[in-house]
Amino acid sequence: MILEQALFYLPEILTGNGYPRQRYEGGIVAAFSLALLQSLNGRNISNPISCLQTERPFRGTEGWPRGETTKRRYLRSDLYLNTEKTEVVSERLLNYGWRSRNWVEAKFFRESTKNPQQNTANLLADLLRLLALVPNHMEGNSENRRINTGRFLLHVYESFDPKTYLSINRRTGVENGPRRWLHPLINGGVASCKVLKLGDCETGGIMKALNTNLKDVSFSFTATSWRIGPVFDAKNVRQYVCILTRIDSFSVAREDVALRVTQDRRVTYKPDHRTFVSKLREHVGRWINLKPGSETKQPELGEATRIAVEDE
Repeated sequence: MILEQALFYLPEILTGNGYPRQRYEGGIVAAFSLALLQSLNGRNISNPISCLQTERPFRGTEGWPRGETTKRRYLRSDLYLNTEKTEVVSERLLNYGWRSRNWVEAKFFRESTKNPQQNTANLLADLLRLLALVPNHMEGNSENRRINTGRFLLHVYESFDPKTYLSINRRTGVENGPRRWLHPLINGGVASCKVLKLGDCETGGIMKALNTNLKDVSFSFTATSWRIGPVFDAKNVRQYVCILTRIDSFSVAREDVALRVTQDRRVTYKPDHRTFVSKLREHVGRWINLKPGSETKQPELGEATRIAVEDE
């Protein structure tokens, strides 16, 4: 698979002789884009750059309301990959996790980002954005419609051990223990996170960074994570652990509204119509991780091509 294959180019791009050092999150996105181009070129894809788009809007030119204000916010995915040009997709290949339209959120933890609580909140925010805000591209007839949308989280750590940057355990004073949603992300292989309600599973500090208005949002997921890093801890040498997490199935809900995508790509809504799910997305898009920045800039029409307000 193209995204998974590209992950194994990253160590060379980040540490190879004569390659520029990456100090910013945008540099990681650029490095992964180069890795994806290598994968696409290896397949002799015509005009491979046209398959990639950075800062792709989740919701076109409409955006979301920003908190309690009348202002709009325009949330974007770090990277988008459309693999339709490969012309290899089949039902059997889709069973291996191949998707034609892929949304990637990226995080880069390094010397300048050493606040474990903030890092953990940022990683959780990206996970929720992938679950709740990514539009599902639907294919098939009315009786057998399934999604062809991939959700990926790329997280890179300037360290031998990602745990140096994250708050692995939660300390609520009532129920302490490992964060169940974090384990499937930082460890290689297939793992699941059972249903969690943010207000119950997270500490006040994390919820403050994420936004306390999301405390009644629940989620679960099954993910496959690929992890590549140094084989030993070389002290005082710049080294990276690179992890790519693919969301294979998930559910996200608030009150009596829920969206669920199964591993066989079936989508279910509760109530049984996607219009209600738009209210869930509206709530997450309105409140998640409010911070100043580029989200205030409205996308141009060309950026929003073929992005629907709801599922296509």
